[in-house]
Formats: sequence, structure tokens, C-alpha cells
Amino acid sequence: MTVAMINKALRKYWIVLFFVLIPLLYALNKNVVIAKALTESLSAHGLDFSWRIVNLWLLGANIIFMLAAIFAIQRKIMPSCQSCKKGFTPNNCGVVIATKNCPYCGEKVIADNP
Repeated sequence: MTVAMINKALRKYWIVLFFVLIPLLYALNKNVVIAKALTESLSAHGLDFSWRIVNLWLLGANIIFMLAAIFAIQRKIMPSCQSCKKGFTPNNCGVVIATKNCPYCGEKVIADNP
């Protein structure tokens, strides 16, 4: 593994994360409108909920989906250590580049340039 490979993975991670989270952030922005529409639809079927309760459920679902997307993208895109098989996160990639060692097991991850 090289520093260029880690930097490329970081760039790809942030680009994919940006395009995945934009629709979720838009839905979060329109949460009240969606909650009011769902409340009207549910009341037409005989279920009486306050739009505030529906809004809280939508907010919770949106946050859970965002966190799941972040962790799935990290697992899929970010490189991992060859010895302990733990994936690097964007937070510890700087440590990997600076020390050339895995932050979890301490094994050499990036080979020294001859």
C-alpha cells in the first residue's frame, strides 16, 4: 500500500459520501412537509397521529440511515490493514500516512521508499 492509494481512497470516500448524503439532507430539510403529508394520509385511513410525532420518527429514521450509509461507505471504500484486517477511517488515515504503521496493531502498512 502506498500513500497515493490512501489519498485516492480518501478522495473517493468524500465524493461518494457527498453524493449519498445530499438527498438525505434534502429530505431532512423537507421533514416537516413530509410529516404533515403523511399525517393527513394516515388520518384518511383512520390513524390519528400528530405531525410532530411523525416528524420525530422521520428524523430518527433519517439519522439512522445517514449513519448506516457513512459506515457502509467507509467499509467499502477505505483501505484496511493486511495483518489485522481492520479498516482505516478518514480520521486515522493521517496517522497511517505519518507513521506508516497501522494504528490498531502497529504493523508496517506503507513500505519505506528505497
